[in-house]
Amino acid sequence: MNSTAARLTIIVLGALFISLSLCRPVFAAEQKVMLKVPAMNCASHIPLVTFIVRSVDGVLDMEGNFSEQILTLTFDSEKTTIEAIKDALKKANYPVSGEPEFIKE
Repeated sequence: MNSTAARLTIIVLGALFISLSLCRPVFAAEQKVMLKVPAMNCASHIPLVTFIVRSVDGVLDMEGNFSEQILTLTFDSEKTTIEAIKDALKKANYPVSGEPEFIKE
């Protein structure tokens, strides 16, 4: 390899390293899921369900849609599980119906 090609390779690799180091890290443990919660059928239920779900360590974000009875959650699977979230909801009389639907982004 001549010196020009070697310099170009170093520049390209350096630019690639810099661009990768500036990117937002993507955590493999972060997952997004939709849960059907039939008992969440009124707008007044959203604050309580939000409190219940966010009290589970590892839940990062949550949106509730009472008209469709759907919770959309982002959670860290290294800190919690779908089962732990479902159990918390069930204990508060908001059981999950059906299977969770994982969302790929």
